[in-house]
Amino acid sequence: VAAYGRLGGGTFAALAPVLRLEHGSVLAAQLCEELEHKLSWQGQSLDLSVSVGVAHWPEHAADTEILLRRAEQAMFEAKRLRQPVALYNPGTEAARALHLSLLSDLSTALQQDQLRQLLQPKRCLKTGRIIGAEALVRWQHPQRG
Repeated sequence: VAAYGRLGGGTFAALAPVLRLEHGSVLAAQLCEELEHKLSWQGQSLDLSVSVGVAHWPEHAADTEILLRRAEQAMFEAKRLRQPVALYNPGTEAARALHLSLLSDLSTALQQDQLRQLLQPKRCLKTGRIIGAEALVRWQHPQRG
């Protein structure tokens, strides 16, 4: 590791020169192995776990601030997937932005009465009789359908 430092809270950053992109993930996995172990402190057993996000310069970002942000996004993805290491993936960021946009649109849909409540009958397959109903909410999004 060429340089490292604490960014805040329990978040640390490490800068390591690698010759090939896949070497960064291998180095991160080795770091996880070194850090994850059980500790005994004042008679208590502590399990340490780490989540590592990997981003490469200049492939993922041209400047330090964006590179750190993308490494952090990869770290959150590692946490979400319950994996020790995740590599920054621009597709994941695009999907997250789409999801946030959809949540914002849902707020607008509630205000503009775009949601429709429907009842769907539940039928007994043996007798063919309707035995209940299921309430559904449909949203006809103005752009996404």
